[in-house]
Amino acid sequence: MTREGAGRVRAWVALAAAAGAAFLACAGGDAPGLLARYTLGYRFVYSVQFSPDGTVLAVGGALGGVTALLERASGAVLRLLPGHTDYVRSVAFSPDGRRLATGADDGLVRVWDLARPAELWTLRGHRGGVNAVAFSPDGSLLASAADDGTIRLWSPERGTELAVLGGHLSWVYAVAFSPCGTLFASGSVDESILLWDLATGGARRLLGHAGAVTSLAFTPDGRLLVSGGLDGTVRVWDPAQAQVVRTLIGHGGPVYAVAVSPNGELIASASGDGTVRVWEVARGRLISTWGPGFEAVRAVAFSPDGAVVASGGCARHYAGYCGEGEIRLWSLGSTTP
Repeated sequence: MTREGAGRVRAWVALAAAAGAAFLACAGGDAPGLLARYTLGYRFVYSVQFSPDGTVLAVGGALGGVTALLERASGAVLRLLPGHTDYVRSVAFSPDGRRLATGADDGLVRVWDLARPAELWTLRGHRGGVNAVAFSPDGSLLASAADDGTIRLWSPERGTELAVLGGHLSWVYAVAFSPCGTLFASGSVDESILLWDLATGGARRLLGHAGAVTSLAFTPDGRLLVSGGLDGTVRVWDPAQAQVVRTLIGHGGPVYAVAVSPNGELIASASGDGTVRVWEVARGRLISTWGPGFEAVRAVAFSPDGAVVASGGCARHYAGYCGEGEIRLWSLGSTTP
């Protein structure tokens, strides 16, 4: 970022704080299933997650390293978390909702104490942009994945590095813990998924995508793993058998994000084709398609009650770059298998 750009970001943060941080224009739904649309100061939204109680949205994107915490109901900014010096690619709440982890293109992982709020730890070690962060189900581990081809495991309690895992051959885009916490998965530009056994440190490689693996999510029972890739497909895997159960085809562009509903019955996928699609896990049937309304959708998440899907991305390009990032909230309503 240039000195001029950094100055603009600092000025923007100060202005937003002074004005009650109301930098969002909030609009109601204007398409089937659309509940709300929050237009951001971000040029691009790369990540969005619901807090465990479902009342807060954490948003990361292309705005000088600032992470925003939004009230889900209104889109009002509750807090701004400046600290990173480059795009925030990933955000993750701890299971108890007391902490937030963020990963960014500056190569850092930051852990925030949301009760104060204040930065708790700055985790250094990656030699490339951090693309994904995830807490283990019990909150005792934090995993990060980066452009340096490694996955690093950290203690969020002590802010220390516990392990470095280097089985991938290129940038690592995704990481996800299984519900039992003894297994986690990572996805890479090398077109593979690695299934890691935390007890032994061993890994099995899953192959199937014809392009980078961009996103991963386990079903709540841990029996299935869902992946999205630049080949435009969503794949459902049986981790125990290390094989594909089904391939979901329909997107007309790369799949950047996937999420599984809390009841394990639905998959939401976000794509560069500007749509969010909802699929049935059991049979792979397409349930709903929302959009196109974005030029590209980069992030997707289910609310903890399973009633709402949040998506984020670029709503409009100007002169070759994204000039307007948005969060959209969609009602699952009658969207049932």
